[in-house]
Amino acid sequence: MEEKDFRYPGPKPRTKEAAVVCICDSVEAAVRSMKKPTMDKIEDTVQSIIFDRLKDGQLDECPITFQELTKIKKAVCEMLQGTFHSRIEYPKSEGGQVIKEAK
Repeated sequence: MEEKDFRYPGPKPRTKEAAVVCICDSVEAAVRSMKKPTMDKIEDTVQSIIFDRLKDGQLDECPITFQELTKIKKAVCEMLQGTFHSRIEYPKSEGGQVIKEAK
């Protein structure tokens, strides 16, 4: 397989909104493929994807600024933190049933 096999064949983003969708689509796919996403891994992934899009020239036709990319990174990381945060494991009885909290 070659890199071109995984590339979107359409045009490069020409609006800020299209750039956000491009970044979020890539981030969502990358984070969902992680076995155990942590906030550090998620932040590194988001930063890496934004950098890769810039380096590859995929945002060259879009009027987005570095300041806006920083805001996008922060917003995406906050949203993903809420989605993929660690949850506590509820206590179970000896039979394997979840013990409900007394009200």
